[in-house]
Amino acid sequence: MNYSRVILITDLFPYQSTEVGFLREEIKHLAEKYDVTIVTKDPSPKTNPTQLPDNVTLLNYNSTKGYNPLCLLLRCLTFSCLYSELIRVKINRYIFSNIAEVIKKLMRSIHLSDYLKEIRSGIDGNVCFYTYWNDYSTHACLLTARKEDRVISRCHGHDLYKFNPNLCPYKDYINPRIDLLAPISNIGERYYRENYNNDVNIRTYHLGVPPAQRPAIFNNSNSIRIFSLARLHPIKRIPLLIETLAKISPSINIEWTHIGGTPQQLSLAKAMAKSELEAHQNIHYTFKGELPNNEVMEFLTLTPFDFIINTSSSEGIPVSIMEAMSLGIPAIGTNVGGNPEIIIDKKNGYLMPVDFQPIHLENIFTKYLSLSYEEKMGLRNNAFTTWANEFNADVNFSEFVANAII
Repeated sequence: MNYSRVILITDLFPYQSTEVGFLREEIKHLAEKYDVTIVTKDPSPKTNPTQLPDNVTLLNYNSTKGYNPLCLLLRCLTFSCLYSELIRVKINRYIFSNIAEVIKKLMRSIHLSDYLKEIRSGIDGNVCFYTYWNDYSTHACLLTARKEDRVISRCHGHDLYKFNPNLCPYKDYINPRIDLLAPISNIGERYYRENYNNDVNIRTYHLGVPPAQRPAIFNNSNSIRIFSLARLHPIKRIPLLIETLAKISPSINIEWTHIGGTPQQLSLAKAMAKSELEAHQNIHYTFKGELPNNEVMEFLTLTPFDFIINTSSSEGIPVSIMEAMSLGIPAIGTNVGGNPEIIIDKKNGYLMPVDFQPIHLENIFTKYLSLSYEEKMGLRNNAFTTWANEFNADVNFSEFVANAII
């Protein structure tokens, strides 16, 4: 099927957000083959957009414009999927606020669909609707698409795992009706098959990052040099990392750098770090705040880190770990989500239990410090090979564009 345009629905991309790291390279591959319209759900961005290819149009969807709750609620009542979802809610004994959330998500879908229909009416030929998150926007595209159009959706972590099923309502209605569901990890695909309606065209497509300039020199050291690269969101558990580092044996010297976080978040994290770590002579820490991706990669290239560390309670497959491994930097991470697909324990890094204790991290540090220079370089070379074989953006996004949007 030939599509005249791909309509990509994002949360905040191409404005500065986590999605920039995800989509910055993928959009180039999409635009090589198709004209693209990006519909971002950020109506009043506070930053300039990432540079986009010339054949990419950017539209800002305003979720409050023309949003009439009473009218949308009445329209909701005509959707049979609402009643099926309310039955599921009743069976699972959720509280009233969760029932309200199920109704709200359908109202959001209808409102976004009205906006997308205006866009669709101005496009000749067939369209591929592509939602970057498997949420109410996927339902909106399903409501908008014409018979010969295509609807595909990626799914990552919070839009997949049932920590609170209300975050993922209508999946058993929406996904069997779309053309492709594309989890970003094999573990995510398996989880979906085990927890939702299995009558879905589903296939894993890994994300990827571009080639990077590996550091020319890796200096062996008696210190452990680690960095974390993440939003300061509760799911990332940076406070837990701080508490854990404070309990590591004082005989182990640690240099920790954190990249990411808003000024307000950083203020809180710095205060906690000062309280927990300041008295420990063996620990040196730095908070870099938010940095553009090119500055992050330059910093990592010039700084001889031993590991990236990821302490999340849930993950898809972290792009930050892909970026680190493209530089030959091994990873330490929790055994959750797609982390085990990129971190091969004792080969290109180390895995910890999701409920890890300080002794787990201390044992990893002790083991690593006992390795020879050649063994440490083996971890680094294996990390780079993992990126080259599994998470190369040019390979993965070319395959996605060729096979998912067909």
